[in-house]
Amino acid sequence: MKFCCYSCPCCLLCIFATILLGGAIAAIIISFLFKSNTNTTSITIVTSTTSATSTSGTTSTSATTSTSATTSTSATTSTSVTTSTSATTSTTTTTVSISSTLSRLVSNNDTVVGIWNTTAGGNSSPSTTGGNVGNYWTGEVPTNVFDNNTNTKYTSFGYCNSTGSSYRACGQNTGLYVTSQQGASLLFGIQFCTANNQPSRDPMTVTVEGSNNTASTLTLGSSWTLIYNGSTGLDTDPGRKVCGSILYILSNYIAYVSYRILITSQRAFDEAVQYSALKLLG
Repeated sequence: MKFCCYSCPCCLLCIFATILLGGAIAAIIISFLFKSNTNTTSITIVTSTTSATSTSGTTSTSATTSTSATTSTSATTSTSVTTSTSATTSTTTTTVSISSTLSRLVSNNDTVVGIWNTTAGGNSSPSTTGGNVGNYWTGEVPTNVFDNNTNTKYTSFGYCNSTGSSYRACGQNTGLYVTSQQGASLLFGIQFCTANNQPSRDPMTVTVEGSNNTASTLTLGSSWTLIYNGSTGLDTDPGRKVCGSILYILSNYIAYVSYRILITSQRAFDEAVQYSALKLLG
């Protein structure tokens, strides 16, 4: 049986359509037998700039991976990663602002103990009333520095006495420790005020320590942590019964119940050290 002839146009069109149909079927079969897969991986590169003190540098890394595998199936993966990091030197200064209206942390109603022959980190020796070595003058007691009155004062003889012997180290390593009845407080500053006479007795340098230990262990040096060592703010004589500069303590972040203050030097030769007020501010 003949479906087409080769003489009429219709038959020629029929033959052409048959060839196209056969070609399409063959293409489908070949595509099924030899199927090609391509996988592409996309990587997002994030570049960050880091500012670091006194450090600068540039790092550039390039990595390329190409893998080809051929069996009945061909797969090709190509990945390119480029990372560039830049560091720029910068300096950051942090300023801590403290209110100018700091309040007193202790008063003369708190527990105050006079001491002498004591250094920061060392065990303390209690001071008592009198006019001899290791004494403070009668009526010029440690609690006076916290009474908010520059007409009173604390006078400590330390290594000297009231008979007239005097050398610069007389009032050195004297002072006091105080325990607040209000509990732990964060100390931000200290301020000394001069007494009514004898500038030679002004305290010049001081150490400040803090403690959260019980009262029975406060005579031990191991109970204390040093938080300040430096000037009393009286470097220049401000006059009599006048307060010096407030000295801010910015390196301490611990609230303490007790504070120990020790005079480490005085202005000039005299048989004692004295001051009318000591303000612990927070």
